[in-house]
Amino acid sequence: MFSPKKSIDLGIIIGENSHHFLSLDEYAEHFLLPFSPRFRNIDFVVSSLSSMDIKNIVIFTKRDKEIILNYLNKGWPLIHFTVFDYSDIREKFVAFLSEFSLEHPLELIFIIKGNYPVWLDMRSLKEELEKQKNLAIKTRYNNKTVYAALLVEKDSFIKKYEDFLLDEANLEIDLIEKLTLENQIPSFDAQGYIMPFRSLKEYYEIHINMLEDYLVFDRFNAYVPIRGNIAPNISSTLGRSSHIINSIVGENVEINGKIENSIIFSNVKVDKNASIKNSIIFPGNHIGSHAQISHCILDEYSGDNTIPNIEPHAQIGNPKAAKPNGEFQDILNFGVTLIGKDLRIPSGFRVGGNCYIDSFVIPSTIREKKTLKDGETILR
Repeated sequence: MFSPKKSIDLGIIIGENSHHFLSLDEYAEHFLLPFSPRFRNIDFVVSSLSSMDIKNIVIFTKRDKEIILNYLNKGWPLIHFTVFDYSDIREKFVAFLSEFSLEHPLELIFIIKGNYPVWLDMRSLKEELEKQKNLAIKTRYNNKTVYAALLVEKDSFIKKYEDFLLDEANLEIDLIEKLTLENQIPSFDAQGYIMPFRSLKEYYEIHINMLEDYLVFDRFNAYVPIRGNIAPNISSTLGRSSHIINSIVGENVEINGKIENSIIFSNVKVDKNASIKNSIIFPGNHIGSHAQISHCILDEYSGDNTIPNIEPHAQIGNPKAAKPNGEFQDILNFGVTLIGKDLRIPSGFRVGGNCYIDSFVIPSTIREKKTLKDGETILR
């Protein structure tokens, strides 16, 4: 826990609009997108704020505020959350801030991104926090400067930043960077864990690259103080027929098949003789016997997974896809297929590379196609 001398009693989590994640962006922008085997993007951000003893957090979102609020209240019971829709944020947030200021000794407001994992070690900024009234927090990632957070005085926020922040159109830009540069706010580098993916390809590659140095990743995960009752430790079951090579497996997972170079999230089941390679399997999926999945992102499944939703002998993915996706060629062009949320893939159904099946497509619609060739799409 790091407590600066000044009172930072309010954190604001913001996202940015994205049009490049298809089914992964179905709920709550990127806030609740799964990241690493156990957590979601917003858990890293809340942990950063919690490490500064901030107990009141506001989230600005375009949609699904009830989903976000329910998730956070369950996972972080000691923090008070308020979620605002951008559609009515101007009127409601201004009233909220006025009332909040009367009840709390508010000096500083901490604005931080929540659309990708951001965990900041605020101890690395101790001197700057004690000297500066307003400061931006940045880091280097892939030889680029990333502006992840902004600490501003309450009065400055009301005078300079509030109107800008409440303009929904500004979600289309890198808001914190723009505020920093236009207002000439001093910026400082912070240590931490920041993974700014901006495309489906980057999201896939960040996860696959975790496998290259799992020990480093594991040590860092132990160091980052993600708190709350987000995901209780539930052991996984590896059957006698399981075979796991260079993969990361989450909690409450049952594996009886072969996993290679893949990330398996929580509550996933993999039946005997099923094969998963170079793939990311989101929570809740059940992979049937003899199913084969390669170079695929399999989105979340929220239904009853006592029986496979990826039915036996289904085949998904082709790393040597002959062409990019016809509908989304700027997104699915790197050999990976995306299977949307809550889908049942019929037994024996074949899906090629760079394919996309939209979330919630009914099984009969998929069966009518019988097969999906490289670059093809099924939309609901």
